[in-house]
Amino acid sequence: MPKVQSIIGVSDGRKEDDFYSTPSRATRLLLKKEIFPNKIFEPACGIGAISKVLLENKYLIYSSDKINRGYTENIIDFFDIEKIPENCMSVITNPPFKCKYNNKIIRVEDWVIHSFEIGAEKIALFLKTTALAGKRRSEIFETCGFKKLWQFRERVSLYRGDIEMDNSGMMDFAWFIFEKNYKDEPRIGWLY
Repeated sequence: MPKVQSIIGVSDGRKEDDFYSTPSRATRLLLKKEIFPNKIFEPACGIGAISKVLLENKYLIYSSDKINRGYTENIIDFFDIEKIPENCMSVITNPPFKCKYNNKIIRVEDWVIHSFEIGAEKIALFLKTTALAGKRRSEIFETCGFKKLWQFRERVSLYRGDIEMDNSGMMDFAWFIFEKNYKDEPRIGWLY
């Protein structure tokens, strides 16, 4: 198999559309620290990794994805959604590291902006910790209610699709929490 560009560096078999599932442990740790209004919108659900943990924890969930991976019948691009699904107040997702919408590169801050535009009150994004960097992004985060960064003490090993990668993780990940109308400085906490 030829080498292909990876999240960092080069690796065999990089998943199409940057499909890397969130380990259930990562979502369980988030739920030990954060309470979300019921019902939750998961707009990049993939194979349901986050959605299944939310259901286990008695949350109502509306799952969708722009690609049918067999978990949901709600196949729609998040950026085509004009209003958050009925009764949803929160968005929890692991957005793709790289995607396009109408030939425009979509960045992390676009997920935050669009979530609030469609009516979310609270957002949790599973992201590389380095998502903090960038002048434009930091300015947007400052004005979009960036409240907390929940950093994992141990590196999280992602899944390629539904197959756990056999390493201990090569990157640092965190849950980024945004709340509508939050104006203070963000806080940092640890997940372990």
